[in-house]
Amino acid sequence: MAASSLAALWAPKSVADFFTNAWPDEPFLVHGPLARLRGLADAKELTSLEALLEVPCRAVLAQGQHLAADRFGNLAIEPAQVSSTLKSGATVYFNEPKFRSRALWRWVKTLEQELALAPGTIRPSVFVSPRGRGARMHFDCTESFVVQLRGRKAWRIARNEQVPFPPVNYLEGEPVPEALAPLVKRPMKAPKKTRRVVLEAGSVLYLPRGWWHATQTLEDSAHLDLLTALPTWADTLRPLVESLFARGRHWLTPATAHASAPAMLQQLIDELSAAR
Repeated sequence: MAASSLAALWAPKSVADFFTNAWPDEPFLVHGPLARLRGLADAKELTSLEALLEVPCRAVLAQGQHLAADRFGNLAIEPAQVSSTLKSGATVYFNEPKFRSRALWRWVKTLEQELALAPGTIRPSVFVSPRGRGARMHFDCTESFVVQLRGRKAWRIARNEQVPFPPVNYLEGEPVPEALAPLVKRPMKAPKKTRRVVLEAGSVLYLPRGWWHATQTLEDSAHLDLLTALPTWADTLRPLVESLFARGRHWLTPATAHASAPAMLQQLIDELSAAR
């Protein structure tokens, strides 16, 4: 493993370029030899489908629009069904395999440290896709470092102007989830103008949270997805606010009509300022 996970991921570009021009809300793409990712991309469990099938996963899912009427489909399957699922044209999503490779987990740990993230923030998963199909436009509520292991896959990506940092995933054409509804000002549609990139073995794409994307598998493909759930300001401040509520008896006062909401809001602001 390289001393710097980021330096290896982004070679021949620089880590400084990534932090200056991408992290955390702009895509970043490099093409390079897969060999530079030794210790990550060559983990034994990733060398073949057979090896991957031996690894316990949080879930094994079949993804494909043809699996359910008018939907992309996200169906739980058994490992014994993986081969037939791929032959049907669907993608198989190995959700959070319990990798045994120490080198792979050292990569992940180093990456978390370089990005100043808490341990466990990055959760590796694997997508295996047969040639010909792909995923229609959608966006996710996590950041992703997509490491192409085998084959070629085309991505169309576009900025999400409606909900830049969504709290949940969304597939175009589906009903808007309740968690998104207050944030959506107009019908939810992906932009017509997109950027097309093609990933091949050794390519790495950083895709920020919320960016629209669709894929088409040009060749039988496998990629490692380092799913990264960056903490939001709401995640960061919620425990502090809740701790103030727990320590102050005045926060247990009934919020009746005669109570002063502006005064209590100012009280909260003052307490937050004092807690910094």
